[in-house]
Amino acid sequence: IFGNEGQGLSEKQREVCDEFLFIPQTRGGSRRGKGSASMNVACAAAVVLQAYCTWAGFSDALIQGEKFLSDSPPDVNEKY
Repeated sequence: IFGNEGQGLSEKQREVCDEFLFIPQTRGGSRRGKGSASMNVACAAAVVLQAYCTWAGFSDALIQGEKFLSDSPPDVNEKY
């Protein structure tokens, strides 16, 4: 479960969780330490999922130039 940017998780959501993960954030933005108080949930999901994939040992996708390659050519008859 990913909490929202401002409120995090509701009490009901927290009750069904076994563990919690927090992503450390710097206080960039200025020399006075002002910065974001939260991370966009889509960005947080990307950080967590990338860390999981690294931990699980998934291999990186093949890259040709600046483009990721799929393992097999797309089926031209497949709609999605």
